Amino acid sequence: LLDRAVGLDAAKRIVHLERSGEIPYDLLSLNTGSVTDTRVPGSAEFALPAKPFEPFLRRWESARETAKRFAVAGSGAAGVELAMAIRFRRPDAPVVLFS
Repeated sequence: LLDRAVGLDAAKRIVHLERSGEIPYDLLSLNTGSVTDTRVPGSAEFALPAKPFEPFLRRWESARETAKRFAVAGSGAAGVELAMAIRFRRPDAPVVLFS
């Protein structure tokens, strides 16, 4: 289902969608999405944006083997989760989390 959430009724556990009406849920994950600003000098060459996810996975496969240290920009829940996942996969490499 590809649609846009336009409302939420937490008491009834229903998400209101732009085109598809309503959809009930038991557990809801809100992923607001973000876009990496690759205009920041060096980011196009050295950053690995986590979204969109498919390109991230393709580049991550080689980066996780060759990188000596990791930095995660964004110390919200997603950033912390990503830093912990990196640390799990590469316990030998330092991981720095910053916002």
